[in-house]
Amino acid sequence: MYSRPSRPQVATSAVRAISRLLSNKSKNTHPENVVLADALNLLSPSVTTEQSRTTATTFKPSLFSNLTKGSANEQFNVDDLIKLPAKTTTNHITENYVNNLLLGIQSSSLVKKTSNYSSLDSMNNKDLSAYIKTIKEETRIFELMELFYSQNKLSLRILTDLILNKNVVHLDKSPVNLFNLRSNNNIRWEDINYTQFNIILLKKYHDLRKPLLIIKNLRENFSSQYLPLIEQNKLASFYERIVWKFNFEYVKQFNELHYIKELNQLKSSFLIWESSSENNCNIAKHILQNHKLNKIQTIFLSICANDLIQQTISHELLAGKSSKILSSLKKISIKYQLYNLSEFPNNESSRSLYYSLINSMENLILNELIDGEEQNVELLQNLKDIKQFREQYLMKLFRKNEWSELEQLRWVEEQMVLQSTKG
Repeated sequence: MYSRPSRPQVATSAVRAISRLLSNKSKNTHPENVVLADALNLLSPSVTTEQSRTTATTFKPSLFSNLTKGSANEQFNVDDLIKLPAKTTTNHITENYVNNLLLGIQSSSLVKKTSNYSSLDSMNNKDLSAYIKTIKEETRIFELMELFYSQNKLSLRILTDLILNKNVVHLDKSPVNLFNLRSNNNIRWEDINYTQFNIILLKKYHDLRKPLLIIKNLRENFSSQYLPLIEQNKLASFYERIVWKFNFEYVKQFNELHYIKELNQLKSSFLIWESSSENNCNIAKHILQNHKLNKIQTIFLSICANDLIQQTISHELLAGKSSKILSSLKKISIKYQLYNLSEFPNNESSRSLYYSLINSMENLILNELIDGEEQNVELLQNLKDIKQFREQYLMKLFRKNEWSELEQLRWVEEQMVLQSTKG
């Protein structure tokens, strides 16, 4: 269950006016100005059902009707008609008007509580996300959630930032029904956004150490929602990676290679590898053998499947829950989206991407993977292949575009500065 936000204090006259609106039983065609006039007591009292029952009617007995249809008591069972409950129809205009009125009052009250609302409203997504991360009180998070909701501005990104704040621990106390978002009138997202938020809940349950809720979420949604979107390549890599991580960690119905073979998609194969730990070597080897890869993808996966590197990774995994080397390899794959890497750099953007990627791979090999006391022949060959690729394709583009030597040096310096600023 979730708790509804407490209603703001409203003047007695306003409460009475709203009560009259809610109790008013008028026709569906009742115009809004008449509804408002009725709320302000500008209309004459309506005739009640009891009054209508006691109103005199003119009855003209007919001998012909008496003979053909029976007596009046037989034709009209008055007692049954009186017992029959009067049919009432809900005035949808009234309900919508009152709901909007209440939301307006509620929103005004929240804006007063949130003194810096105007500054929040003008923030871009990046700044707003950074601000939300700094909030340390759960009540404050819920106030912001309620405010954005009342303003019809509670987007998937904002709700995700709010929920993933580490200080949010009581999801059932949220002013918004997080477990059935479609029931919230002020949330009107695209269908896929609701699925994406269910995936975000997997991450939140993990942070809260709620494994049973993770299992429940996956059993309810994996086969019916998550997997079909993955098969259609409609799920962004961020969400797909979360699904694979928790599916392999908590459900374990099938292993990673099963889904790689079934899907036969390079993107999903890379994302499954990025989401796995113990079986990472077999996955890397399978991708090498069964997918069409470009030169850099092949070099990268060869490093991942290197026997000596795998020995170190296995040792690190046994000693703890994570491997520093494996984490470094995954960061490169995630950062540069290796599954989506073009075969060759063919423009300024792809050239910058390739230069940065090659620089990261070389630094990883030289600083973390090569052991001075032991020669890793395969790894040294990988390093040689990377340098050769740079000379053949990056420098080839320089020559093709007729860059001067000075221009080449300036471009390389710019890339080095970019690398240092990115950490």
